[in-house]
Amino acid sequence: MTGRRWRDTFRTVASAILDATMPASCARCGRTGEPICDECLRTVPPIAGPTCATCGGPFDAVTQAPGAVTECWSCRLAGKDLPRTRTAATLEGTIREAIHALKYRDRPDVARPLASLLITPALAVTNGVAPVVVPVALHPRRLDARGYDQSRLLAGHLARACGWATMDAVARIRETDSQVGLGRAARRANVAGAFRGTAPLHGLHVLLIDDVMTTGATLVEAARACRAVGAATVSAACLAREVSATGRLP
Repeated sequence: MTGRRWRDTFRTVASAILDATMPASCARCGRTGEPICDECLRTVPPIAGPTCATCGGPFDAVTQAPGAVTECWSCRLAGKDLPRTRTAATLEGTIREAIHALKYRDRPDVARPLASLLITPALAVTNGVAPVVVPVALHPRRLDARGYDQSRLLAGHLARACGWATMDAVARIRETDSQVGLGRAARRANVAGAFRGTAPLHGLHVLLIDDVMTTGATLVEAARACRAVGAATVSAACLAREVSATGRLP
């Protein structure tokens, strides 16, 4: 077992001990008892109405062209590279605050209740086939700074809940700048070639797990890395789909 694996295992065990001895507080409302309380979880609405057949994002008056168009303009621009993806919600309200706590406020315990929101989108893209769950990995330097990989935590909790296997089969081999604030072309350039498959996936259906999807550039590159090591199919499930202030997909 590698040093990083030992550290992740230690954090998991330590977190379980703390959960048993010190009640968690809700990352949104502060109520004692759970990392995210049931009341706050119920405020996360699923994506409703017409949705894109590829990314699962909501259509709006701008993105839904007349006729039998089943993809948003964002996915039409991406072509066939983006794996079929579903998300639990749009990035706002409770889920935004919870993801922020998971990533930036040292709250790895929030991953467990958040992973429960991934079950529905994961089942929607796997079509009854048990996948291998693969987290979209952090770069080692960012992992060292944060102390844990939020996508790995989400993937682990989801896999256990569904009885699926999980595998660290994709490594981020190039440290990239933050995608926040970048446009579509800049995002694609930022993550181009950033991932490499690290384990054989011959004939397997891979389910990529990430926290937030914006343009899908990261998922495109991670899916390419999976296919390069033999994955038969690749789909993805994310916690939240970012939309602009007008409701338009990026």
